[in-house]
Amino acid sequence: MNRYKYNPDANTQIDGYSIDLVQFIKRRSPTAKEIEQYIKQQPNSIKANNHLKRLIRERVIQIVPNGVSPPTTLLPGPPMKRPSKQPENSKRQMNSTVILFIAFLLVMAIPLAFSLNSFQLADKRLYDNTERHIELAAAKLAGEIDQWVDRNEHIIRLAAQLPDIISMAPERQRVVLQTIQDMHPWIYLVHTLNLKGKNVARSDDHLSMLFSDRKYFKASKAGQRYKQYVLRTNKSPAVVFSMPVKKNDRVIGVLASGVSMAAVEALIKSWRTSTGQTSSAVLLDRDYQVIAHPVAQKIGTSYRDRISNSLASQEGEGLFEFNVKKKPYIGYLIETDIGWLIIQLAKRDLYADSILERQYASLWLGGALAIFALMIWFCHHWFTVRIAHITSGIRQILLNREFVNAELVLAARRRDQLGELAKLISEFGQDGTHKIFNR
Repeated sequence: MNRYKYNPDANTQIDGYSIDLVQFIKRRSPTAKEIEQYIKQQPNSIKANNHLKRLIRERVIQIVPNGVSPPTTLLPGPPMKRPSKQPENSKRQMNSTVILFIAFLLVMAIPLAFSLNSFQLADKRLYDNTERHIELAAAKLAGEIDQWVDRNEHIIRLAAQLPDIISMAPERQRVVLQTIQDMHPWIYLVHTLNLKGKNVARSDDHLSMLFSDRKYFKASKAGQRYKQYVLRTNKSPAVVFSMPVKKNDRVIGVLASGVSMAAVEALIKSWRTSTGQTSSAVLLDRDYQVIAHPVAQKIGTSYRDRISNSLASQEGEGLFEFNVKKKPYIGYLIETDIGWLIIQLAKRDLYADSILERQYASLWLGGALAIFALMIWFCHHWFTVRIAHITSGIRQILLNREFVNAELVLAARRRDQLGELAKLISEFGQDGTHKIFNR
């Protein structure tokens, strides 16, 4: 009669039902009938039977004839090594995480691409809107300057047609000239010249002077209306308007007026105040010298180098970029009746709203990426890891066929579909696998 005996040379971890079973066999060396009765007495006879099969398979328990001792060494055959599945599990978990990350990345790529495209379109719209805004502002300011020019030119044009002025009589002319100056206090001098360039009459009390070398005299003597920027002796800018005095379509003299540019300077300064501290309007003469500037010390300086690239590239009016003390500016150049008008604006002010929007957008994207990372962690922790536990449990059932590992038990504690699945697999491993492997 064969008996079940314990093999002390076996190197196998014993736990659970196996411990009680091994202790029983060590004490009794039972026969097959005694072993069958012992298993039937256990609370879970199927599990106890599975443990017995495992112990026999791993040569912890050997069946030998009665009176024969078990061999001191294991019987020949390949050792029963349980393959380590942790690297494979980790690799599969890593693959699942990578796939999950790529899936979420593809989902996030759409709003990210949309945001980047929105930034580019916003910059383009901002630049276009800025160009339009500066163009309209320059046109408006240039229109106001031209109105100022037309208004002052209109005064001497009408005066040149008066009979007292055409008479070229000093006394008669002086009355008209003084009246013009009294009615228009920004006109600091109105005077008439004969064809030799000498004063015939003046609105002030100064002695007559010779102006034959002046450009405006030469132009009006030739029958042209003329206006010329000048810098007065007190360093304040002014414009001289001249008009030919004609009789029977023949030039008999010249009427000229000196007009202070205080009104134009006020326009320039008020525009700067209304649009920001880094923006300004500058008025240049035909030689690109500053004749009106928000900062009085800038009057007389040259802008030729600053706008030379613009003049070379676009032949006159339009948008251009330049640097002031290594700071980027955007300017708009437009022609007026007395010179060039420049509207200039620092780029940092131009893009101030855009930068603020970008900061908000960056915060939004940062928050979205943070949520994205949390979603990946959540899905990995609550789904990928749990599924890996279930997979590991199924693998252990297939390898050992007699016990359910701790990972599957942990997964079965979840109160969701995955927990229900783990619970069913656990019950299958405890109660159903023997039916498959004992067929």
